[in-house]
Amino acid sequence: MSAHPQIRSLPTGGLRLAWDVVRLPLLAVLSLLAPLVQTVCAGLMLIGIVVSIAFRISAAGPHFPFWHVIGISLGFGAFVIVYYGLIRLLSR
Repeated sequence: MSAHPQIRSLPTGGLRLAWDVVRLPLLAVLSLLAPLVQTVCAGLMLIGIVVSIAFRISAAGPHFPFWHVIGISLGFGAFVIVYYGLIRLLSR
């Protein structure tokens, strides 16, 4: 143990303060936008899946990129998971 524990905690405290100065405003903005992000991404995911299935069943577009649109639609769902993970990471 060091004879002066406060000397070692001063740089650590400064880094902690700098991290909080960056973290808290970012967390506030992400938390405020969370309902909007979830609604938009869920809507785009649902629309993409329904339209893909409708085009696949109707065979109206023989060159419709079914798997690409399904992948993009599921990507919107994955984005929401990552978004909430980032909020959880910043809230620690």
